[in-house]
Amino acid sequence: GTGAGRGLVQAVIERATAAGKSSLLLDTAPDAMGAAVCLYEKLGFVPCPPYAGNATPGIMYMRRPL
Repeated sequence: GTGAGRGLVQAVIERATAAGKSSLLLDTAPDAMGAAVCLYEKLGFVPCPPYAGNATPGIMYMRRPL
């Protein structure tokens, strides 16, 4: 609730953009981290298929184009 999580994610987005990356990928456990999922969605992340061929039950995979 302090904004630290948002600040960290925004810093990662800025650094990835500056480094010329085309997207960011993440995985999270939505049952345990619902607030994080909401934050990721507000910052432009959308659900995507597993990206490393390692689908884990209960894990949500997300992508944000840069």
